[in-house]
Amino acid sequence: MRRGGYIALIIVSVLMFFLPLSSGESLQISKPNIKAGEFWEYKLYSTYTGNYSKSAYIKISVKGSQPFVLNGREIDSIVIEITRNDTIVIGNNVTQESKYLKEYLDENLSVFRIEETNLRTGSYRVYEYDPPIGLDWPLFVNKSWTKKSRVKILEGENLSLRNSTFLYNCTHEEIVHVDAGTFSCIAVERVINGDYSNRTVQYYSPDVGFGYVKVEKYWRGGISLVTELISHGVEKIGGSESIGSGTPGFDIWLVAISLIFVTIASIIVRKLRH
Repeated sequence: MRRGGYIALIIVSVLMFFLPLSSGESLQISKPNIKAGEFWEYKLYSTYTGNYSKSAYIKISVKGSQPFVLNGREIDSIVIEITRNDTIVIGNNVTQESKYLKEYLDENLSVFRIEETNLRTGSYRVYEYDPPIGLDWPLFVNKSWTKKSRVKILEGENLSLRNSTFLYNCTHEEIVHVDAGTFSCIAVERVINGDYSNRTVQYYSPDVGFGYVKVEKYWRGGISLVTELISHGVEKIGGSESIGSGTPGFDIWLVAISLIFVTIASIIVRKLRH
């Protein structure tokens, strides 16, 4: 092959690998492979005007698996721990609230049980969802699904039951900027019992895994609360460090492509020298 042919081959190879980066291909998020020790930290703030404001620090941690009997079968449920510290300001009055929650997820990462403890008052409440509620993987724009669940709420000796309908809709892709970085996300809108004025929009990225990047809570048609990712990492569990999301991010993919380029270029250069 002539020298010009090898040069043309290099150009074609580069175009073949980099064309997907600029082709506008839609983002798709597969079910993440979460591990014990992975965590996400968030800040919450209100957008209310007037004499009311709310802020919070939230940490979500993966604690591991635990056997649980769900609908007559035993599963290895995934246990999620959530700690939350809220500051509520009404006029000149400041109130501090602290909560501890444990969420139990099935193999599809859907929630079937939540245990909530108010650390200030000592109250304890349990929510059970039958069937479980959550995301329907993979996520991509224009995908929608509905989950109808019977919700059981137990607080002390008080038991209440209600039927709820959760409507999910992947509305659009968006580049989201938060303290933890900049992420390509899919926005997932969640509406409970048809009340669109109080809907929630959660932003997910394959680079963050199970945790969300940002949440917007609507009230009476406008955004009232915003939650944003501060950091995401893995803590050491049992002396060893677990791996986070099983979905490789853009940076990892780019490194892999670069190694392929180097290999191809090296082969072609050797051919040219001969």
